[in-house]
Amino acid sequence: MSCLAIIERAYRGTIEEQYAHILWLSYALHKMNVNMGVLLRGNAILYGLQEQSQPQLTIGRILVKSLPHYESSLKELIKDGVNVYVYSDDCKRLQINSGQLIPGIIEADLHKVTQLCEEYDFVWYW
Repeated sequence: MSCLAIIERAYRGTIEEQYAHILWLSYALHKMNVNMGVLLRGNAILYGLQEQSQPQLTIGRILVKSLPHYESSLKELIKDGVNVYVYSDDCKRLQINSGQLIPGIIEADLHKVTQLCEEYDFVWYW
């Protein structure tokens, strides 16, 4: 079985997902021998930038330090053999060049995105 997780809505539900965001789920399924792929689109391509600080959030007097660090999650996925893609048109729109991305992330144009959707048994859209 193979699954492609297309992630487009960046940082949505970050506090609620601090323990089980989609990148974590992709990693867990990969460890269960599911052929996983991840495609970052829209503002979610920002997850793929290098040298991100660990995010923190202050709400009133409460400091939330346990937010996901997406760069680390993507590095682990790539290290473990999961293909991670970014949509090249969104990179152009946000003026991000390949040198700013985590090594191992693959840029995908519209043709490649279409191919990916055909290659995987399931496509999830987040």
